[in-house]
Amino acid sequence: MKEEIVSWLKSGCNLGKGVALYLQYGDNTRFKKMLRLDPGKNFFKLKLLLCRLAGLEETNYSGAIREMERDRFREMYSFLSDRDCPNELKILAADKITTYWRIVELHEKIFRCGSVEDCLAVSFELVNTFIEDYRIKQELDYYKNHHGILGKHRIFEAQSRVDKMRKMSVKELIRKEKQLRDNIWRIKSEIAKGDKPYLLHDREQRLKEREKELELVTQMLDE
Repeated sequence: MKEEIVSWLKSGCNLGKGVALYLQYGDNTRFKKMLRLDPGKNFFKLKLLLCRLAGLEETNYSGAIREMERDRFREMYSFLSDRDCPNELKILAADKITTYWRIVELHEKIFRCGSVEDCLAVSFELVNTFIEDYRIKQELDYYKNHHGILGKHRIFEAQSRVDKMRKMSVKELIRKEKQLRDNIWRIKSEIAKGDKPYLLHDREQRLKEREKELELVTQMLDE
């Protein structure tokens, strides 16, 4: 069994062959029914469970799958190794690997939820992570196809703000520092209220950006 699964991984994880392997060796009857209904939708979990059957598990998912997905990712977006590749895209590429595996982990976790509240929390994070993954993919695919920047992801707006700050005078930086501290306080207050959970992800992202900008401004003022 292990040899068959390892061979399947090395050959590129064909969906049909993977389903056949799990139907033959798997012990989760419920998941087998789900595979028969919609194998594509359950591909992430299929790879995870087959790796576990083969004893390839590393923490919550297979190290073998991780390595193979990294190689496939490098092949898909080979431009990332080009000297003229924008730094923003390299950062997004690293983030995409993180979001991909977080989706795999959350997809597995949702089947182990012990309460409605847990399911809602996991589902909420899964949706937001999937959206982020999709936005990154849009940027990478656009550059791959057009060798140009799409620029819709928030990282480009954030970098634009940083570029403007680097050109500020000391007086402008002092004013900017106060503004950022006020923004951070306001965002933290919004998060603490917890009254709009559907905005939590966006607020957390804005908080990280403002804190990073404040750190930069502080460093510039200390120079």
